[in-house]
Amino acid sequence: SALLAWEQVLALIAIAFFTLAFFDQGEAVGVTAMLVLVVIVVAESAFRANCRRTLRLAATGAEVKAMEFAPQSDRLAGTDGASVVVWDLRTGRGVWLRGGTESARLSLAFSPSEDLLAAGSMDGVITLWDAHTRAPLEAIAARRGSAVAVAFSPDGQALASGYTEGTMVIWSVDNREPMASVPTSGHRITAIACSADARTIVSSGTLGKVVLWDHGPGGHT
Repeated sequence: SALLAWEQVLALIAIAFFTLAFFDQGEAVGVTAMLVLVVIVVAESAFRANCRRTLRLAATGAEVKAMEFAPQSDRLAGTDGASVVVWDLRTGRGVWLRGGTESARLSLAFSPSEDLLAAGSMDGVITLWDAHTRAPLEAIAARRGSAVAVAFSPDGQALASGYTEGTMVIWSVDNREPMASVPTSGHRITAIACSADARTIVSSGTLGKVVLWDHGPGGHT
């Protein structure tokens, strides 16, 4: 098991220190070199035991900006900013999504039914794809700063988005029109999430606060 493999690594490191302390220098160096090689092999085995699969987002090895599991299936979406990929985790195969803004993507969200995938971008545009046909749909163009966070409501009828400009907007998924817009008074949003009953939206930001917003009249708590 992986735990046993790491225990072996620690034991070999202890033996190496013992060898350096009690053997002649020449013998110690040779024995230690052999132990280091064994440690590397065992450590790699431990990594492989823990690693189910490695998925490649882009050939360039660019930084991964966002990841999102599909709520009901073995699919995983990821973006390095330029590309958006949806993997089938059963096969490891990825499908690249085309279309939408050319600006860097910063956030991802699947709708609860997995019919839609949303991607918030640096230019504030939110691109929507049909998650089955992979066709780009009408985008949401807010232009309120970078759309660094997106989250669907549990019923899939609304999409919450948070912007670096300091605003959270709730959009109607059907007509792409804003249902509510909340200024955050300098609270630059970095992440958002909707409660299971769709009545509360949680936002976190650069001021070190987690704010609970009522989804409806009444402001926030």
